Amino acid sequence: MSYAAFWTASYDGSSWYRATQPAAALGWRGHQTWCAELLPASVVAKADAIVGSRVATEDASSQWAAMKAAGKRLVLDLDDDYFGVEERNTNAYGFWSKPDVQARLIRNTLLADVVTVASDRIGNAVARALSHRGDGYPVTDGWPTIVTIENGLHAGMLAIPRDYDPGVLTIGWAGTASTANDFDLVVPALDKIMHYCRRIGRKARLLLVGLPSGHPGLHQLGAEHDVHHCEWAAPVENYHSVISQFDIWVAPYRSNSFTDAKFPTKALEAGMFGIPLIASDIPPYAEWGREVLTVPSDQPWMWGRYLKNLVDRAEDRRARGEAARARASRNILQGIAGQWEQVLFP
Repeated sequence: MSYAAFWTASYDGSSWYRATQPAAALGWRGHQTWCAELLPASVVAKADAIVGSRVATEDASSQWAAMKAAGKRLVLDLDDDYFGVEERNTNAYGFWSKPDVQARLIRNTLLADVVTVASDRIGNAVARALSHRGDGYPVTDGWPTIVTIENGLHAGMLAIPRDYDPGVLTIGWAGTASTANDFDLVVPALDKIMHYCRRIGRKARLLLVGLPSGHPGLHQLGAEHDVHHCEWAAPVENYHSVISQFDIWVAPYRSNSFTDAKFPTKALEAGMFGIPLIASDIPPYAEWGREVLTVPSDQPWMWGRYLKNLVDRAEDRRARGEAARARASRNILQGIAGQWEQVLFP
């Protein structure tokens, strides 16, 4: 039995997927684990491996270097391309774009024995950053191994039953202040489908999770529609309880290097709950599988077409939802735990 410490940068959805859940899954395999934002010396002393989530602050970097000097096996986990945070994501960009933060992230990456990433594209971004680090060292000197471990969810979620022809049809969007920047891409289609539902006598509501209260999209949709809006529902278990109410899920994104590198977590979540998903055709969602209905950026009318087809046909909602569950079954946490085990305890 080995001991793994997961050192989180914060308590949010990212840390839940990349620390809390892997730690629990390793526990199922008989390992001891620790998962918290604080890493006491007593835990460091016992740990066989330490997973650090996006270590980049000054204090955390000093502790990271000290643990390396003590001979600890270090695994740096990056769930996004933190070398290329987009400027529209104001808060995150304000931190990650700082030269000293980028320099620390590079140093901490080089100190790691392994870098785990949520997608191959994030791994490629790490490799590019190391290649252009400009610190005078050979660009291939001392590189850590980069390993992709995708996000996963408990297999038990696949068995949760759902009603594919409810009395009130719920069309949902979920995201953060960052992804809310792209919500406008789907607002016209949502407005039209709600008018259509009223015209045909189909009861429907919009459920928007994590959209900032002042977002203009809320005003564009108007008071005439049945719109339910809530902030991000922490903890993650509460969030999953809310999104499981979706009957149709929309996930709009503008394509850029940051979003294109993401892991398609919305496809995973929708699939686990058997929810048909319509998403922008950025690479993560276009490559997930045919189970996701993808909308090209130059064909915005497809949002409305897909929504109407799913609203009109309960059998299509069921077929796509069940196919989505079959695809999501590849990412059950019980299987992904083995990948973490191989990285942490080689």
